[in-house]
Amino acid sequence: MLNLSYIATFIKVAELGSFNKAADELYLSPNSVMNQINVLEDELGNVRLLRRNKRGTELTSVGKVFYSEAKEILEKCDEAKRRVRIAAYNSNTVKLVTYHGMPLDIFGNIWSKAKEKYPELNVEMVLYDGSKEAHLRYLSNIGEQVDLLIGTIDARYFDEKIHSGLELTKMPLFAVMNINHRLAEKEVLTDEDFSNETLLFPKDRWSEAVDIYQSHLVSAHPDIRVKRYDPEETSDIYSFCAGSNDILINAHSFTTMHPFLKAIPIAETPLSSFGIIYAKNPSKRVQKFIDTLEESRNQLNI
Repeated sequence: MLNLSYIATFIKVAELGSFNKAADELYLSPNSVMNQINVLEDELGNVRLLRRNKRGTELTSVGKVFYSEAKEILEKCDEAKRRVRIAAYNSNTVKLVTYHGMPLDIFGNIWSKAKEKYPELNVEMVLYDGSKEAHLRYLSNIGEQVDLLIGTIDARYFDEKIHSGLELTKMPLFAVMNINHRLAEKEVLTDEDFSNETLLFPKDRWSEAVDIYQSHLVSAHPDIRVKRYDPEETSDIYSFCAGSNDILINAHSFTTMHPFLKAIPIAETPLSSFGIIYAKNPSKRVQKFIDTLEESRNQLNI
C-alpha cells in the first residue's frame, strides 16, 4: 500500500524541482527524501518518477501522470480528515447561547467539574445583547439553530410543552448602582435601605421574581420611587444607571456590563432560578451534556 507521507514528499520534490529544497522544507535529510522516492517507485511497479538534469529534478512522463493522481489523492485525504474532525466535533459539542453580563461563574464551576470526567465534551458559546427580542428569538430556535440557552428559567418564557430546564442554582435579586452611590459599600441590602431612593424595574413583566418584589415594595414602602424601563434597551439602562443615582433591580449581578457599576444582593427577596433551557426531546448529544451537568452540580452541592 502506498505511503501517504511518501506521496507528499514526491509532490514536494516535483513542485520544487529539487531533492535538497524538498528536504529543507520537510525537515528531512536529502538521503531520506531520496529513499522515500525510491520506495514509492518500487511500490508502483519499479517505475521512474523523477530524473535529474542540469536544472535540477523533473518529472518523467510516468511521473507526470502520477503527480496528477497523487495531488487528487492527497486533496481527498485532506477533505476526509476535515470532515472526520467536523463530525467528531459536532458529536461532542453543544451550542449554547447566553447574553452579555450573565453571571457565568456558576456554570463555569459546574462545567469545569464535568469536563474532568468527560474531556471530550465541548461548548460553543454565542453571546447576544440581552434584549427581550433576541432572547425570545433564540428561545424559539432551541433544538434547531442552538442547543441550549443559559439564563433565568422564568415560567413566562419557558413553555413546558416544548422546553425542559435544568436548574443550576437559585439566586437572590441584586441592586445595581453607581460605584459612588451611598449604598455601594454595603455587602447586603434590605428594603429599608431603599427608603427615598428611585428604583428601576422593567416595564413589561420581564422577570417573575422582579415583578413580585416590585409589587411588595410599592405596597409596603410608599416612600420608594419606582421607574420603569424598556427591557429592549438593556445596554442603555446600564449606562444611565452608571451616570445617575437610580438603582436598577435585577435578577442577576451584571457587573461586567459597565466598569462604574456595582451589584449588591438584596436580602429576603424572591429567588430567581438560574440554569439551562433545552428542547423537550433533545438529541443524545445534548442529553449527555445535560446529564453530565446535573451530575456535576449534585457533586458540588450547589
